[in-house]
Amino acid sequence: MATLEGKARYQIDTDNTGVGIVIMIATTALFAASDSTVKLIGAAVPLLALLWVRYLFQTIVLGV
Repeated sequence: MATLEGKARYQIDTDNTGVGIVIMIATTALFAASDSTVKLIGAAVPLLALLWVRYLFQTIVLGV
């Protein structure tokens, strides 16, 4: 493990395993909802336009 002046550079907090589980469940649910939304809207909107908006939204959310 890399150290910085005798202290561990990266520490794993084992007290928040419940938070990690909740984040994984939320991520899976949001991915499934996003995929379902694309499939539903894809029947009415051109695929390239739909994908462009989808990834633009993801970029904006992750950029914040």
